[in-house]
Amino acid sequence: MHTYKIGVVALLSLSFLSSSCQKAVRLYDKSVYKTYEKKGFQEKVLQNGDHTLHYFDNELQHKPVMLFIHGFGGDGKVTWERQVKRFSNDYRIIVPDLLWFGESYSKAPPTLTSQVGAIHSLVEQLKLMDVHMVGISYGGFVALAYGSTFEHTLSSLTIVASPGDVMADDEVEEFCRRNNVKSVKEIFVPKDAKDVKRLFKISMVNPPPFPIVVYEAIFEKYFSRYPTEQAELLDDLPTNKDKVADTLSIPTLVLWGAKDAIFDVSNAYKLQEKLNAQLVINEKTGHTYPGEEPAHFNKALMEFIDSIKSTANSNAPK
Repeated sequence: MHTYKIGVVALLSLSFLSSSCQKAVRLYDKSVYKTYEKKGFQEKVLQNGDHTLHYFDNELQHKPVMLFIHGFGGDGKVTWERQVKRFSNDYRIIVPDLLWFGESYSKAPPTLTSQVGAIHSLVEQLKLMDVHMVGISYGGFVALAYGSTFEHTLSSLTIVASPGDVMADDEVEEFCRRNNVKSVKEIFVPKDAKDVKRLFKISMVNPPPFPIVVYEAIFEKYFSRYPTEQAELLDDLPTNKDKVADTLSIPTLVLWGAKDAIFDVSNAYKLQEKLNAQLVINEKTGHTYPGEEPAHFNKALMEFIDSIKSTANSNAPK
């Protein structure tokens, strides 16, 4: 009986802890949401054909436009919170959730082509031109594919920790061997809290020392809604990642963490050469460069965009 009581107490304690962690993650998400509210963002939904695209927009109509595209895991608002804090006073900032992430979804097939089409429908709906587009990881593949097709709508392209078509197939095989998985889907489409913890460990140089119950709460909040569609996106990527222009006429920046354990930093130099891009490497960070080293990231991005403005002003008619 004594053992039974101890077990009941332990179970109740664990249940309480799990409930508290769920609440903590919801509060964190709400605090990020409030960051956007305080900066004057409006939460909006675009319905276009098969697509339902959720996004944030601060609607500064007469400012230059920055459009941020997130990668696997989380959603737009969480990925780019540090950049919203830095840039939203001086730019019109638009932060969408990609299809099958966050609050966005679609009846269309889960493909890179669908993602590009959804982003373009947003650009068209909002009548945007001269966009500074920034994409990280899978969002970088989306941004590269978008730039290849709709370069005329962009003023610049910034690719963060995303190799496009310069990464060799044997790098993917080595990544799977190194992480003891048969497919990248096992890493990027977590099935439970342990998988989320592993993804954090691979993505970050200094992952947070959360107890497993916190990772359970993170899984439920950010990873549990569209696993089938997200797995299909990864199946589609190898056949479509080559839809990237050999050259782009717009200014391009490549940003990378030297300690990236997902896409090796050697790919940064290959992509820089392919796109004739500027390159900035952060020696301290890994795959989640914008979140782990936001001050350095924001400075590099700002200097890049400022250089475009300076060039435009110097070339303007006197």
